[in-house]
Amino acid sequence: MKPLLALLPLLALATVSAHGAMVYDITFEPPTHQAGFAPVTGSGPARISSIDSGSPVVTASMPLLDGNSLEFSAGAPPVQISVQIDAGLTAFILAFNLVSQNLHTSDFAFTVGLEGSETPTMDFHGGFGSVYVFRPLETNTFLQPFADGQRYLVEMTVNQPADAWRIVIDGTERFQGTLGTAGIGAITFGLAPWLGGAAADPSVKAFLDNVQVSPIPEPGVAAYLLLALAAGCRRRRKA
Repeated sequence: MKPLLALLPLLALATVSAHGAMVYDITFEPPTHQAGFAPVTGSGPARISSIDSGSPVVTASMPLLDGNSLEFSAGAPPVQISVQIDAGLTAFILAFNLVSQNLHTSDFAFTVGLEGSETPTMDFHGGFGSVYVFRPLETNTFLQPFADGQRYLVEMTVNQPADAWRIVIDGTERFQGTLGTAGIGAITFGLAPWLGGAAADPSVKAFLDNVQVSPIPEPGVAAYLLLALAAGCRRRRKA
């Protein structure tokens, strides 16, 4: 397992729950993946589930990341990959490293989507120059600016039973709120235009590495449910 770069201690990532050990630990390293080729798809913790669109390629050319990473280029069609989430995994932690190149101020966005009954996303949005959260029927939430050529560590805690979503970037909590979806069957990572009609621009790139998905330990799920119940009780009292 290649360690997440700049990872602050996170107990939940190292804990084994009733669901089992880490579901995904995708480092894009040999022997599973080889630089200069498409990422290997299929089952198993070291593989992505599918290439949904475009031509992502494993590369060793990003010095800010350790060894290989997965390169997304802003070509046509847009690039998107997926990792499947088992129906029984209703609460999990997603962590990954990301570096962008010429994405800031561009017509493109790198998007992480939670594919369920709705599809909330977290975007590194070139036009806004910011990381933001999109949830259907909710106001977009801007988390922080981002810069090209900087390595980011993103950690998402997703708890469907508690309808809770938490995002930490480089050790700082940037978002905590409702999730707004259920039945998550896949996590998608993609680089695509945010502006209709945007021309392909191969100089715009994103590099993804160290994708980890871990179950939330059962006591953690229970704690989330208790917190959600307490928050609901407080809202009712205020009403």
